[in-house]
Amino acid sequence: MTTSPSVPVMHRYFRSVLGLFTALAVVVALGVANPAHGDEIAPAAPSFRPAPVVALGDSFMAGIGAGRYSVNDGCRRSDRSFANRFARKRGSTLIDLSCPGGTLSQVAQLISHIPRNSEVVLIQVGGNDIGFVNLAGSCLIASHATCQSAVRTARAQLPGFVTRLRAQIQRIRSAAPDADIVVLGYPRLIHSPLQCAHLLPQDRTQLMTAVQRDLDRALWRGTPSTADFIDWPRSVDQRSLCAQHPWYALPGERIDDILHPTARATSAMTRHLIKKLGN
Repeated sequence: MTTSPSVPVMHRYFRSVLGLFTALAVVVALGVANPAHGDEIAPAAPSFRPAPVVALGDSFMAGIGAGRYSVNDGCRRSDRSFANRFARKRGSTLIDLSCPGGTLSQVAQLISHIPRNSEVVLIQVGGNDIGFVNLAGSCLIASHATCQSAVRTARAQLPGFVTRLRAQIQRIRSAAPDADIVVLGYPRLIHSPLQCAHLLPQDRTQLMTAVQRDLDRALWRGTPSTADFIDWPRSVDQRSLCAQHPWYALPGERIDDILHPTARATSAMTRHLIKKLGN
């Protein structure tokens, strides 16, 4: 019988998360994530034949956490991502332009590579734009004051993000005039602060869940009437980080998989998308 992770194991898990956050911070500080002249790196967009489904966004779109990865254009992607599963269910070819670490600015650089006859364009972006990795590290590991500061920083990014998202969706509409454009929310890292009360201070988990709600509201507000907003299904939210049987990568998985949905979660998201958009 499968049991929930023990408290010591979870504590080691959260410390490993902190190590990842620290490593990411060093990479950014050293300028590895950006070239010397300050131009943002976007995954290279090779020449594609016209295809009906396009995936744009970050590690959640790329399927990090779901396993069975390949690396193309410097980006690690899973063939178990919900975008891949969704395209296969429809019998469609997928143009996967997602990339771990992706931001809205990087999505903007790839719009010109969206085929005009695209049938569906899926967009999952925003977490990296507001620095959710740093926020999660601050709230899971650091002090309450540090968590509050990270929350204020993240929330300050939201109004500008909403405006920029609407502008880029209008560009996507021009690039693919007949496509179903779908902006996706994020699954809840923590479904309920009470769910994690045995592992984490409730005041910090409340702050984290509040910011995730704020981000989803921003994504919804940034979605114009020419596109649709779809959140992750409740079945995934209910199996969040502190659930008895979480659908998130836990200790023993690759360090850069943790805090990401597993293959079970992406399968549930695929069914949810098909229900909303049809085969």
